[in-house]
Amino acid sequence: MTTTVDNGRIAELVRAGLPLKEELVIDCHQHMGRWPAFVVYEGDADGMVRTMDRCGIDAGCVSHHAAIGPDTEYGNTLVAEACARFPGRFIGYCCLNGRHPAEVLVEELERYMAMPGFGGIKVHPAVHQYPLTGPNLRPAFELAAQRGWPVLTHTWQSDGLASPAMIESLATELPELKLILGHTGGVAEGADEYLPVARRLDNVYCDLTGSLMNHGMIEVIVREVGAERVLFGSDLPMIDCHPMLGYIAFARIPDDAKRRILGLNAAELFGRGPAASGNSGENSGGTVPNPSTWMGRCRGIGG
Repeated sequence: MTTTVDNGRIAELVRAGLPLKEELVIDCHQHMGRWPAFVVYEGDADGMVRTMDRCGIDAGCVSHHAAIGPDTEYGNTLVAEACARFPGRFIGYCCLNGRHPAEVLVEELERYMAMPGFGGIKVHPAVHQYPLTGPNLRPAFELAAQRGWPVLTHTWQSDGLASPAMIESLATELPELKLILGHTGGVAEGADEYLPVARRLDNVYCDLTGSLMNHGMIEVIVREVGAERVLFGSDLPMIDCHPMLGYIAFARIPDDAKRRILGLNAAELFGRGPAASGNSGENSGGTVPNPSTWMGRCRGIGG
């Protein structure tokens, strides 16, 4: 699976400072708005689209910081506005706070499943101080499994509220649920905690978001779980998206693996179900950007 750093069209484009317009690029882990202790530059929808255009990012899967922080309903509304203003550029996460009653969470989720542009759930157990496997979240996760909506959960080293054991329990009990490990544990030691679970369970995906991965970690993650379950994520606008694009471009893996990580995996993951083909039905989760359109931009891959 290894190749030299100098080989490959993707590395060539990045080395030249060019946007990846030839490739399908979907950022699976974005935010929007301000966050304490971070200098957030161009953190609104307009600024994020400008940044994405500079890099060649086709679409971003986004949750608002307001939803992760003080007000999930308000933050989800702001994401809906961004999806409406920039159709196809944002895929909305419906952010859920497990401290709210289960029936409230299901009602919120059903509302956004019927809304154009949304395609997944975001939870942040550490900020909300509610465990991933808590009873309030379970009905929403069951609904997500039925509708084909992936769930992005924050993970980090020694995270007791979204631990590897909790990931394994949830992914095993709901095998149709697609779980994305935000940050894949955050640091190398955290990745060591979560990768054995991801290796065992094919409905668990690894998100590369975060700038604390040591040199060579992408190669390790790909070796452990396969490129088919690794996703590009950046934490834009909290963190500049350019470095992670560079890490992937210069990783010692083939360009075919890089293409899966940069966008093809996310296109498949967020394009599941009737919504992907524009059909309606009880399992449809609103209109997300059609992956066949995205894939048509990739060399020899489409339909």
